[in-house]
Amino acid sequence: MDSSTSLIRMQTTLQVGNYKMELIFNELSIHGQFYDSMSFHNAISRIMSIRAVARRYGSELLCNRNVVNRPVKGTQILPTYIRHLDQNTQRALMQWLTRHGPFWEDLQQHKADDWLEYNGEIVTDTAIGEVAYSIAHGVERALVSLDPSSWLTSPLHVDWLINSLAKRIKVLNYWNTDELERTLVAAPASMVSWEDLSTTPHNRYPNLTFTTNCFKPL
Repeated sequence: MDSSTSLIRMQTTLQVGNYKMELIFNELSIHGQFYDSMSFHNAISRIMSIRAVARRYGSELLCNRNVVNRPVKGTQILPTYIRHLDQNTQRALMQWLTRHGPFWEDLQQHKADDWLEYNGEIVTDTAIGEVAYSIAHGVERALVSLDPSSWLTSPLHVDWLINSLAKRIKVLNYWNTDELERTLVAAPASMVSWEDLSTTPHNRYPNLTFTTNCFKPL
């Protein structure tokens, strides 16, 4: 990727939101594993706590509009179980998941023809695929998964296949509020201006180079 492409991607990131680190909710961590509404309630309450912690530290938890179609128990999808929650939780969840987001697919980094795999399964057009692709292009992102689920491992290793060659990408995955909070406390400050970008350590974006005084017109 050349420096002009990197600069465009960084400009997009600055426009999305000035977050320390973007977090994306792993919709694949809802896979029919819940045996009753209470177990689902406990799990989704932990996700809402993670979302609140992320916001407190200047981050955001993005989701996908299609998450409402994920199976909670057997083939029963999310809205069936949201109706069993208390009214305040119902309202907060529906506003987040179906109305306000933010939704990562609105400014999706990877394309439908990008080949991304995890454990031999294609994860293109999923949260883990988006996070992996973003990390490969210098965008600070991580995954958040439901507990319990089959996704309680970190880091996750995603393979991005390019011209028959695989590039392995390490994706951090969080399901515990305390662990996420420790990470956010230690995360570098977010970039809110072109001046911040001009002084960013080179090891964060090794493909970026700037000409002298190129930021003055901006």
